[in-house]
Amino acid sequence: MRHIVGLRHVLVLIAMAAGGCSRAAVDAPVVSPGPLRDASAVATDTTVYWLHDAGGALIARATATYVNRTAERVYFGRCMPNDAFPMYWFRRTGADSLKVTEFGSAWACVGGVSPGVVEPGATLSFQLLLYARADYNGQPPPNPAARVGLFRAELPLVRCTGGALGTGCTMLAQPDRQTNAFDVRF
Repeated sequence: MRHIVGLRHVLVLIAMAAGGCSRAAVDAPVVSPGPLRDASAVATDTTVYWLHDAGGALIARATATYVNRTAERVYFGRCMPNDAFPMYWFRRTGADSLKVTEFGSAWACVGGVSPGVVEPGATLSFQLLLYARADYNGQPPPNPAARVGLFRAELPLVRCTGGALGTGCTMLAQPDRQTNAFDVRF
């Protein structure tokens, strides 16, 4: 049986043999890197996250880490009494900051939950759920461009003078309670 091989396939085979590369490397798409890390107080595990279809939602998970570099306790808002992680919200940043978004989730919390505490020098690591609805039959229909782009997560982090909750408490400045910028992609 004779096989007819196209010129492209011959060139790919020659390139693979000469360079020692695999077919996957030849066909791999070029992916731009994520944003550069900055000095934000909360660091994510990477700067690019890929949404995947999870039956009704497009999701990805990130790990965020906050290190309390102050000399005081830092308190964080929690949603439920047994939560060991803070609430958070997402906002667009950089050139994307004024674009419409359909990204993020809403908290449905009970009232009267005491805050969590991060002692001086201690670390708090937790998961961020990157979420967008995947209901393509919804009204209005989802806008794919409104689900991707450059984001940051913000946390409700509070410091209190005197170390006791309720005594001179103020929200940390935005740079001290936000993540580095990260890119959300399909």
